[in-house]
Amino acid sequence: MEAVAEQERAQDREQWEGEPDSGDGGQEVLGLTLKELDVHPEAGVRQTAVSEESDKGMVASIASLGLIQNIAVVRNHSTVPHEAPFLVVAGVRRFEAIQTLFMRGDWPEDRRIRCAVVQEEDAVQISFAENVVRVEMSMADEIEAFSAMVDQGATVGEIATRFAYAPRTVRQRIRLAGCHPEVLSAFREGEVTLDGLGAFASTRKQAQQLHVLERLRKKRDEQHQYSWNLWDTIDADRVRPLLDDTRVSATDGRAQLVGIDAYKEAGGKVDLDLFSDEDDDHLHLRSTELLDELALQRLRDWVGETLLEERWAWVECMVDFPHELRQTYTQANKLKATPTEEEQAEMDRLEAEKKAHYAAKEHAEGRAKDKERTAIVNKVIERDIWPDAVRENAGCVVEVGYRGKPQVWRGLYRPGEEPGAAERAEDVAKGAKGSKKKADPPKGLGGLPASALDTLRALRGDVVAAHLTDDLADRVLTFHLCMKVFNVKSYTQGILAVDYAEGKFNVDGSNRGFDRPRYDPLVDRCGNLSTEWIHADDPWGSFLSLTEAERRELLTMAVASLLIPQLTTDDRWRKKPQYEMVVNALRIDWKSVKATRALLWDRLKKSDLLEAGRRLFRAPWAKERAKLKKGQIVNAMVEEFERDDPAEKVKDFVIPGFAPPGSTE
Repeated sequence: MEAVAEQERAQDREQWEGEPDSGDGGQEVLGLTLKELDVHPEAGVRQTAVSEESDKGMVASIASLGLIQNIAVVRNHSTVPHEAPFLVVAGVRRFEAIQTLFMRGDWPEDRRIRCAVVQEEDAVQISFAENVVRVEMSMADEIEAFSAMVDQGATVGEIATRFAYAPRTVRQRIRLAGCHPEVLSAFREGEVTLDGLGAFASTRKQAQQLHVLERLRKKRDEQHQYSWNLWDTIDADRVRPLLDDTRVSATDGRAQLVGIDAYKEAGGKVDLDLFSDEDDDHLHLRSTELLDELALQRLRDWVGETLLEERWAWVECMVDFPHELRQTYTQANKLKATPTEEEQAEMDRLEAEKKAHYAAKEHAEGRAKDKERTAIVNKVIERDIWPDAVRENAGCVVEVGYRGKPQVWRGLYRPGEEPGAAERAEDVAKGAKGSKKKADPPKGLGGLPASALDTLRALRGDVVAAHLTDDLADRVLTFHLCMKVFNVKSYTQGILAVDYAEGKFNVDGSNRGFDRPRYDPLVDRCGNLSTEWIHADDPWGSFLSLTEAERRELLTMAVASLLIPQLTTDDRWRKKPQYEMVVNALRIDWKSVKATRALLWDRLKKSDLLEAGRRLFRAPWAKERAKLKKGQIVNAMVEEFERDDPAEKVKDFVIPGFAPPGSTE
């Protein structure tokens, strides 16, 4: 019987997929049917359950490509009738996948399965080797493989079916494959994380991807050299802010007000975040102008349903009502409601009890009483009313608020429409005719916050440091030390962060230094300093071994790091004339110091951005962008400054406060 079966197997070997061979390492390879196979009772060293998705992938792979790897079997020496003559010891998942295909009708009963016959004593070792002595395909390899299959004509659906992947997963991998080769190489080497690669893939502009990667590498290297705040990998949080992405997240208030379905029905386009769940929160809306139009229409509809009955003189709907614009309006006052006698008595009682609890250090009880009193106060405030005289001239601005809810700003007077505005304008006009007082000169920095001015001062100081010469450093140091030591009067105009008191010199450790240089030439100059001698066993001897040029460069950069930077627009209490004399002597080309998004444009208010655009590119440029959001105006400004052939005024532009007084800015 066994001999007959063996003869049939030999005759049917030609039906196998691929050419039969004598086995791996001399093993016997047979073509067996499902009837001839069963699972060994002790088969496989893998005891942990495999995911259902993985099993589906195995079934799909065999259905599409056939059995790629042999199944290992041993001969069944049992004398029990009707038992399978061979038992599977390695490749159980493959065997069960074939059984699944057979149950579905996708595997013929007489189709041969390539099996390698092994010895019983080798079964455990072979099963272990199959599961351990192998390397999983990396994500980078998987991305390139999917891309190659698409290039060969395979569709997303075919790939998904063949390898049991979700179609969205296949689209993700193909989209990632569209990144710049240098970005993919950085991902393969572990420099870019998976979510970072997804952030790069949010734009299809490979040149922009490469530019962002190079900027991040440069920034990382600088921080490694000058800062303790170190990072190695490039993730999505570092990539996204540098990409010029004008899309709107589905969590944006406008999107929540309009609704994704209504936006799509109006013809809006959406992108799905590559590595987020398939829900509306992770969509990105591309048609921002359409979204703004729909949001404004929703606000107008809401006003017609709820706000008109309040009888304001005017109501205006805006997508965004920024703080700087609100400041140009005048807020009217409500008629304040007064508490009843009962409410006032209750508030007085709660206030007294609160103070008693705090005096006894019973803070929790005191906070509870304060909360009760606040609730009564709020109830009284709700009874405040707008006078009819206010409603006759004032109005409301409605904007898209938190989570897409309409935000109403009531009781606003438009610029020039507040009570008494006409009379004040007339008085100002009369006073201007008879006054010879000169107007205050413009500050030129658009009311930047203190932190922004500190950043610009530090940048100007970096530029000065990068150009400081050794002879000028000698003079600055000698002048400063002599004025501190020999001057009888207090020397308050020092430009070095070095003080002298009680016969001792003290260096101000809080001075700027070079912890985070913002100017590339300074980074290069610092990188070329000879500082190894500082960490030598004999620092003094090592210092003396330096050349004269190396010692002078060290002195120059030490003085440069102690210079206290300033802007020409600083007030008279801060400005030091000696510093500007040093700057004049260096003859720096300030036009070469470029105004960037991070240093200047992001820090300006919208109104100042539009004014800068009007001066640089004329009034039509500013007028066309007056209704845009601040971020869009910043993008437009950056584009103008990064053009291959920028306007003449852009070429001549100097950051305000940088060029010395008397020069052209």
